[in-house]
Amino acid sequence: MRRLAAAVLVLVLSVVFAAISHAGETYYARCNLKIAKGKYISWINWQHAPEFIPVNTKLEIVVKGAEAIVTRQDNGKSYKMDYGTEGEAYLGKFLSRNAVDLSIFPEDVQASIKASTISLGMTKEQVYISMGPPSLLMHTNTTGNTYEQILTSNQWSYTSRRWGNYIKIVFDAKSGKVIGKEGI
Repeated sequence: MRRLAAAVLVLVLSVVFAAISHAGETYYARCNLKIAKGKYISWINWQHAPEFIPVNTKLEIVVKGAEAIVTRQDNGKSYKMDYGTEGEAYLGKFLSRNAVDLSIFPEDVQASIKASTISLGMTKEQVYISMGPPSLLMHTNTTGNTYEQILTSNQWSYTSRRWGNYIKIVFDAKSGKVIGKEGI
């Protein structure tokens, strides 16, 4: 009985400490984060969302399971973020401990990232920064995929919850650069 009680206590404490392990920590937006309904960021990429949090925005986070509350340090606005599944690797789809060095990209790519758009010739990393994580790789949902796993696919789709609205991007297998896009 004591062993069971101790095991339950350890489990409860690990869940509590995991939930607050990121409380008050500063992260940077790894990519442009689309905002739906004024207060919600999701792994489902809302392409019709008129507002987004720009890449490299400093954010303070509080993690609760597969969701987090992110607060912009520049203006104090808070958002609920659903990053699909639990764990640091999956949170990394949206956030990074370090800012992204955009200065290494050509000016036209920097302009596309600033506008949250893509163009032919952009790399997977550049598209990711500009558009965020895709909803689908080929026809497979990306809920459980990490940033690194997403970058291995050569076909990404960004969807919205409206039927038929999507953006499909095809990358060259050798160069990793955009060679085709549709639905844009």
